Amino acid sequence: MADAFSIALLALTVTAVATVCLLLFEKSAARFAAMPRRASAGRPGAAVPVAAGLVVAAVALSAGSLLNAPLTPPAWLLAIAIGGILNALLGAADDLFDLSALLRLVIHLAIGWSVLLLHGVPSDHFQFLGWELPPLLLWVILPLYIGWWTNLFNFMDGLDGMVALQAAAIALWACFILSGDAAPEVARYFACFGASFAAFLIFNWAPARLMLGDAGSTFGGFAIAMLTLLADRMQTMPLAASLILTAGLWIDATYTLLRRASRGERLHIAHLDHAYQHAAAEGHSHRRIAGGYGLVTLLWLGPLALLAARYAHLALPLLLLAIAPLVWFCVRLHAGLRAGANR
Repeated sequence: MADAFSIALLALTVTAVATVCLLLFEKSAARFAAMPRRASAGRPGAAVPVAAGLVVAAVALSAGSLLNAPLTPPAWLLAIAIGGILNALLGAADDLFDLSALLRLVIHLAIGWSVLLLHGVPSDHFQFLGWELPPLLLWVILPLYIGWWTNLFNFMDGLDGMVALQAAAIALWACFILSGDAAPEVARYFACFGASFAAFLIFNWAPARLMLGDAGSTFGGFAIAMLTLLADRMQTMPLAASLILTAGLWIDATYTLLRRASRGERLHIAHLDHAYQHAAAEGHSHRRIAGGYGLVTLLWLGPLALLAARYAHLALPLLLLAIAPLVWFCVRLHAGLRAGANR
């Protein structure tokens, strides 16, 4: 049984290890001029190292794999480890060489299909909100789900502290929902994931001293996709509950994408059209916006996800209830529209 005390102790240990590793990385980055850097909106005039995501990914994957090797089915262990490493390395290459958006998308989808080949698509049944999906359709839907998360986490990594706080808050509630469950490996994976990002938050809270870079943000999205699928597959937390818990990330990213697509804009072009970016343009600080999104996850989405996990027959109304104010927020801030565009 994954009791709350052992999960909390694990999280604190991984947080401490990740903090030490990030401190060493910060000191090393100061000595190497070749280290990739990026201007930080939270620190005008400062060039902040962006490869810290490699440290976050390394700690999360190492701790999660070592602690869960005796418990997790080998195929799942390989899928998470290999997929996580590939996404982190691809992100690092993008940080260094600025790869094309199309190439990144193709590789992300290829990684999604590859990890499905490793652990297999459910051949008996896969249910979502009471609807049973055929295995053949899953070969399309699940890689898209993994690729969707891999990219949207990156889209939301535009403010100091934003995705680090979200990852930590999501993991905290996931561990609470999963604590006491008969399959402890899912809770342990979430604990390692959240603890690594909690340590990174110390360095990324505005004004940021380190940034994830694409290496960390693509890994973070892939990890959320795989852990939510693993939790659903092992019948420990249904996918609907995971979608409620993570809605603070995917609603803003998805609404903005659909709104831009409806206007015929080129979706691979970088932009500042997310709701959180509009909030920053209105003069709200990075701390206030990131903290607000974090509080929504902790105080609104987390409790509703817990209810959805406990009362599966209420998952759909709970999902609609959870996302309604988030969609309103996106509409209110004109997400998906350029600043000054005709609204």
